[in-house]
Amino acid sequence: MPLDAKVMTLREFFTKYRKLIVPNYQRAYKWQDEYVEDLFTDILEGLRLREGAKDRSCFLGSIVLSHDTETGVTDLVDGQQRLTTLSVLLNCLSKKVSGNSQLKKDVRRLLTVDGVNPVILHKQQKNLPCDDRQAFREIATKEQPNLAPFGPDQKKNQKWEKEFNSHLIVQANETLDRQINDFVQPKNGQQPIEASLILEAIIDGIKLVIIDTDERKEGMRVFASINASGTKLESWELVMSAFYSHGTSQEATDRTENFFEGEKNSLATAFASTDASSSDSMRNEFLRSHWISAHGHILKDDLFDAYNDELSKHPKNHEKYIQELETSLRAYKAFNDYKYSHPSAGVIPFEFLQTLNSLQAKLSRPALLAVASLFEDPDELEDAMQRAAFVFEKLHLRWKICNLRANSIEHPLAELAKKISKGSLGNTPKQVEAGIIAELKKLKDAPSREDFIDNLMLRDMFREAKVSKAIASRIHYALKHPSSSNRALDYKHIPLITAGYTLERGIKLKHTQFDDTVRVGYGFKDEEQFRELINSLGNAFLAPNGRINPNLEFNGKLQISTLNAKSLKARCEELADIAADVWHF
Repeated sequence: MPLDAKVMTLREFFTKYRKLIVPNYQRAYKWQDEYVEDLFTDILEGLRLREGAKDRSCFLGSIVLSHDTETGVTDLVDGQQRLTTLSVLLNCLSKKVSGNSQLKKDVRRLLTVDGVNPVILHKQQKNLPCDDRQAFREIATKEQPNLAPFGPDQKKNQKWEKEFNSHLIVQANETLDRQINDFVQPKNGQQPIEASLILEAIIDGIKLVIIDTDERKEGMRVFASINASGTKLESWELVMSAFYSHGTSQEATDRTENFFEGEKNSLATAFASTDASSSDSMRNEFLRSHWISAHGHILKDDLFDAYNDELSKHPKNHEKYIQELETSLRAYKAFNDYKYSHPSAGVIPFEFLQTLNSLQAKLSRPALLAVASLFEDPDELEDAMQRAAFVFEKLHLRWKICNLRANSIEHPLAELAKKISKGSLGNTPKQVEAGIIAELKKLKDAPSREDFIDNLMLRDMFREAKVSKAIASRIHYALKHPSSSNRALDYKHIPLITAGYTLERGIKLKHTQFDDTVRVGYGFKDEEQFRELINSLGNAFLAPNGRINPNLEFNGKLQISTLNAKSLKARCEELADIAADVWHF
């Protein structure tokens, strides 16, 4: 697979490459003002340091290209942010050059095809009034942008102008224009520098290492290698590029583009978020969960290599992997939505996932994704997911209550997910449930029911937010779905909780009962410990932000505050016992 690397000036580069395509897996133009300012400052400083030298030049990094010898299309794999900004800079400077000089004509020729279309063709972003392609065309190829592209339709023109003016490429143009003016029209009494001199120095003084390969996959490998030593892209972006680069046919490529370029119900649409940090976190978590569910444990930093290698080994499975991603994403979204959007049966309620979410038990998600991928029938899917979720609730709550490290079960759960997806544990909901239980029994040092109750009492775990919310969620679900518990739940023993976690019946207690008899006779260390017990009873099964409804009776008018310390301790033990029962411990 031929790979060519050459050092070129900007003039040489734009002369040789007359049509550069920004692939659809690339991110949009993202450079803020500070990056734009730094680029221009670095260029001038680099050229100034070499002033008077025989070769007055400034090195500005590498550009990775992927050239398709059959179609003649050249993908701009890495470097679009720099080249976009440099193109805007060249056009900005050319507008400062007086008259209609040859230099001005050279810039127009370098940046455009036939003086009209830009050499760099940015990707189109659907549902955007002004995307990168449109903004770049107006800024980098024209003396003045067209702010009325819709003719007499003023409403559309106004919307366009608003979006255009706020676009980062337009803002980059304004930033560079201000910087250039500081040199060609200085206000501090310094000698002005002709724009033509700066322009010539940049066109012929900036040098780039151009890495060109005739295979898309090889270009992506170079891109990944360079990316590993610089500012890392998010793993979801690398995986997107891996899928796109392994398209074995135009149909496969088109399908990938549709999924990742904002079609309705596509991955791109589902990934969209106004909160960039949470969005990136969600994307990475989803992709890693998907990989684990099909292939087993993986380190986060190895995600791209894993996808790339898998696609290289099985390029014909490109569309199959895309379909698997779509299926996994539907299940993944259910963790937050508590409902599954079945492609044919509509919305299926997944309310039972609330308890796992309360525990923030994300280590089970790959296994649950694997369960979801096994069943197309909506009834089987709901049954299997509910059974699996309940088993993982037990596992995570036991580990949490007994103060065991959650990461000690990460690898076993990853391997379990892999077995589930391959059908090794069965192909009916009951078989899968039994298989999961059998696998979890192999875990070392798994706590017993007695361990669970003892630790619940010992560590006063009712007061911990995750646990109390999880218990509240499970009690609420058990009351709504009695078949999910093997114990007849009685409001005299546990509070009734509404969907909004309002405590309708509870336990009314006082801590003023503490005296020396209580301390000595029942082993309480001090009043503080006694108060802790009462508070844990009063808050048992009550989620954070839960509230007691003062207008309702407490346990059929039974005032527990009249009970002695022994009875209070017995009640706490009883509640812990009930907590164990609702999970069938």
